[in-house]
Amino acid sequence: AASLIDFSNLNLPDQSVRLVPCVQIDKCIGALYSPGSPEHLARFGFLPKCSDGMVRCIFEVDLGLFSHEDNVNLPVFTKDKQRILTIDANRNIKEQQSAKDGGERKLSHKQLRMEQRAKLVELDNHKANNLKKQQEDKNIREEILDFHLDS
Repeated sequence: AASLIDFSNLNLPDQSVRLVPCVQIDKCIGALYSPGSPEHLARFGFLPKCSDGMVRCIFEVDLGLFSHEDNVNLPVFTKDKQRILTIDANRNIKEQQSAKDGGERKLSHKQLRMEQRAKLVELDNHKANNLKKQQEDKNIREEILDFHLDS
């Protein structure tokens, strides 16, 4: 026999869940995510930029509202099955196009960020080496000039 769980006497901690998806600006009923906000970075980390016309929106859902024995197996439904099929089809088209363009190697967002950071570090090192070389060249020119002026 299945036993029912009694949630009424439980003192549950914060049951809030925060979702930060990309949505159209007029569909954002929560707060806008800002990567320039120290609070947002601390709570959510650095999230990838959305496509044009889309923004990251912070949706907060209190799952504590569902803490009732009738909701042990909470059903969740999507609004539009056709929309999901369209999204999957678009994703497949993009993957196929990427493969045609020579982008057969798939990278996660984390891998892409790591590669971008490595390239930026390499660029910064290159710039630093160029500045160091320019300073050395300037010092040599000044020494030569000083030598000629002293002669």
